[in-house]
Amino acid sequence: MSSLKSYQVYLIDDDEDEYLLFKQAIAELNIDVDVRYIDNCSEMLELLDQGYIPDLLFLDLNMPIISGRECIQKIRSKLRDKVSIIIYSTSKYPLDVEGTHQDGANLYVIKPNSFDDLIQTLKGVFSIDWKKTAYYPPKENFLFQIK
Repeated sequence: MSSLKSYQVYLIDDDEDEYLLFKQAIAELNIDVDVRYIDNCSEMLELLDQGYIPDLLFLDLNMPIISGRECIQKIRSKLRDKVSIIIYSTSKYPLDVEGTHQDGANLYVIKPNSFDDLIQTLKGVFSIDWKKTAYYPPKENFLFQIK
């Protein structure tokens, strides 16, 4: 995986422990990823307005003040396809998956239950060539799961 280019990633999640695990799992992959933690959608929208646009944005759905779905809609109304949005949630609820697909998210990842599964999930996500093309899988492949 070392052939991957450098990625700027934002993790938007109101739980800082999620960020610490996420960052540790990224480090295990031995790829060049700069992760920035943001605990609310409002701050992330301000950064986007200022021109700070990451390559990938991992977004939790269950966020205070501005929900993940509302956040997707705001991002897409401003940036269209300039940033790839990966939903990163504990929710397996089919309406969440379907709704975020319709809102314009690029991928839906259910937060793994173990650190090893998180590493494998992130390895799969980063195996997609995000810099080459906008990745919009068909509905049946939108929910990303390790095999």
